[in-house]
Amino acid sequence: MRLIVLLLAWPLAEIVVLILVGGWIGTLPTLAVILGTGIWGLWLFRNGGASFRLGGLDAFGRPSNRADPGPGDAVQTMFRFLAAILLFLPGFLGDAIGLLLLVRPVQRGLTGLMGAALLARFGGQARANPIGPKSEGVIDATYEVLDPGEATSKAPSGWTRH
Repeated sequence: MRLIVLLLAWPLAEIVVLILVGGWIGTLPTLAVILGTGIWGLWLFRNGGASFRLGGLDAFGRPSNRADPGPGDAVQTMFRFLAAILLFLPGFLGDAIGLLLLVRPVQRGLTGLMGAALLARFGGQARANPIGPKSEGVIDATYEVLDPGEATSKAPSGWTRH
């Protein structure tokens, strides 16, 4: 229900802000700002806003300029994608939110809020396993190869006593 109200209220709010700003700065500057942010949003979308660079390839199968993307690349790309859409659509409210989504501290804050919301919603289930699916019976350990002569010269360790 909230989403429906938001979807209905958003265009009305954009029209009200557009009329107010248009009366304040004039018609031509208002149209220039709307057109400029639309072009900038399209440029962002075409130059990386919609390409997830994972596994060395972008979303279109072309080689990425980075062979080893970091864990924040997908989240940053998501914010760029949303910013590109909001900048492309006409309206000052969407432009303001789109510009905020391009700021790194805002991205980090929103990422933390989204992570906290996921943890609150799903409990501990929202944590990502960096290794992959949970595998039973696998122990992560290190080992050292000993010289066979060195191992027999020492006393038994106690692990072999019955």
